[in-house]
Amino acid sequence: MNHLKQTEFAALAQAFVEATSPLVSGRTINIMAADGTILASTEKERIGTYHHGARLAAETGKPVIIDAQNVSRYPGAKEGANLPILDNGQVIGVVGLYGEEKEIRDAANLLGVYVTQFFRQQRQYREKKSRQKNRTRLLQMLLSGIREENDEARSLCRALGLQLQPPFILLGIGAQQDTETLQDLAEQMDSWWEKDQLLRRGNLFGMPGQILLVLHSLEKGERGRLRNLGGIREGLLGKLLDQAERKSSLKLAASHCCGTLEELPEAGREVELLLEEGEGVVASAENPQDAVCYLLARMENHGGGALARRKLHQLEQEVSPGQVRMLLDTAQAYYEEEGALQKAADRLAIHKNTLQYRLHRLYEGLGLENTSGFAREFVIRLLLAENKGKK
Repeated sequence: MNHLKQTEFAALAQAFVEATSPLVSGRTINIMAADGTILASTEKERIGTYHHGARLAAETGKPVIIDAQNVSRYPGAKEGANLPILDNGQVIGVVGLYGEEKEIRDAANLLGVYVTQFFRQQRQYREKKSRQKNRTRLLQMLLSGIREENDEARSLCRALGLQLQPPFILLGIGAQQDTETLQDLAEQMDSWWEKDQLLRRGNLFGMPGQILLVLHSLEKGERGRLRNLGGIREGLLGKLLDQAERKSSLKLAASHCCGTLEELPEAGREVELLLEEGEGVVASAENPQDAVCYLLARMENHGGGALARRKLHQLEQEVSPGQVRMLLDTAQAYYEEEGALQKAADRLAIHKNTLQYRLHRLYEGLGLENTSGFAREFVIRLLLAENKGKK
């Protein structure tokens, strides 16, 4: 029945006849399968019986009118009108309305239009939900990296009409405890996906969890602009960025540029951590600053947090709690200004010499005064990441 199982069709049909009968003065309404079986009726004792008029209407695709004089020619039928229910030119059932033709002619015609539209909408709704389920399932398989699922993934790609071509990136959009806004964006994405065939071929999206994920095949010229992702204003990326910037609760993160589908599990981890750790509305693994945030978060999750906590404890033994916060805030500003002393000093509203003194005091407190600049920055950035999570 056009993607509706007969049991589903029957359940929908029964709900329909019970809701619609009061609109036609309580008259009996039947909905039958193409073989004439009554699937739903306001006369429930007739469900499962045979209706010959319905079978003829299904076979011919034309209404069958039964009056009191010819009712005996139609086993299982009563007088009334029986109209085929069409969807995409295919008969998916028959609706019947009891009564004399002159009394029910207009009501029967309206009922035929109404029930046809009802089942078409139900079919479209189920097809949409099926596509959403398949897209999400495909995303989960690609992100899992389980090779045994490759055949099923390729089959789903064909079923969805996808042509995922590298290079591509994985986008993640999260909301700060605002699932309603995220769901609205998912619905908007679904609308774009349904209407735009080119977008549909090269993009896969779904919500396997609390993050809206989009696997996006990069268009010509997009790859070189990923470091400044927020500057893109056209295409799908531009639409998503516009949504993220207009909704204060949304944040967007992008993975590195993937050359193969096998890179997607790592891309998924990048997106998840960047949504948690990245600064600002937009974060991209192609941006060096965001990449550092990601690497530090990975390091913290794999034992680096213990080192950071030991160093923080060491610092707390050397200076007061207020000074700990001041020194860490100073280092944060210094690194965010990419080591520009004057810019960091201006940002903190202090003299440049004061900023240098604070940095040296931090190095001493952490026992890093005689290490290389790289080692100092690495340890302090790790400590800042741990302190941010602690807050």
